[in-house]
Amino acid sequence: VERYIRRNLGPIALARDLGRTALVLARFGPHLPSAVDAALRRPMQLRDELRAERIAERLMPLVWFAAGVGATGVGALLASLL
Repeated sequence: VERYIRRNLGPIALARDLGRTALVLARFGPHLPSAVDAALRRPMQLRDELRAERIAERLMPLVWFAAGVGATGVGALLASLL
């Protein structure tokens, strides 16, 4: 038990863990700024995409109404010419 504690919980284990952490940070540290930037920008991009979809959804009834009015106008014009 003492050997387990010395290996896994003692000051040597702490130094070993700090050394491994330093290696991981050295490997991935240069990539952290771009990863954080991408993670922060992603929700904003999704919000903008959702906003564009909502605008399109709100405009569709108006587009169909305008198409109907236009078709009716063309039909009335053709009927008056015949």
